[in-house]
Amino acid sequence: MNHLTVGQRAPLSNLAIDDTAPITLKFTRQSPIEMDISCFALDAAGKLINDDYMMFYNQPTSPCGQIKLTHYESQPSSSSSIQAEFEVNLSKLADNIDSLFFVLSADTPLNQIQSLEIGIWQQSQKAQAEY
Repeated sequence: MNHLTVGQRAPLSNLAIDDTAPITLKFTRQSPIEMDISCFALDAAGKLINDDYMMFYNQPTSPCGQIKLTHYESQPSSSSSIQAEFEVNLSKLADNIDSLFFVLSADTPLNQIQSLEIGIWQQSQKAQAEY
């Protein structure tokens, strides 16, 4: 498994990801604050393709059906828990999708987050970053 630093960019090929099979991104928190995690599909110019390509708790699936919010926990708990889980089928994404951005937002200052772990899974955990 690869350990990534927050903000690090790495080609999926460096992470032993098979881009023909779906990947799962798990956002696990240990924090008492309420937060939302969304996914934005951007075009080559870095612009949101359209509002339908913003996946969050109220719009869990992209129009192409290849980006899905498969788990969302709205209320924080005192123990470590999966906040959000996205499944992405990279090889079947629409041609106009250049990149995916996962965004965390909260009403509380983000420096109050005790711990947030981001994991990339494909049969096993391929990469992890911690905030």
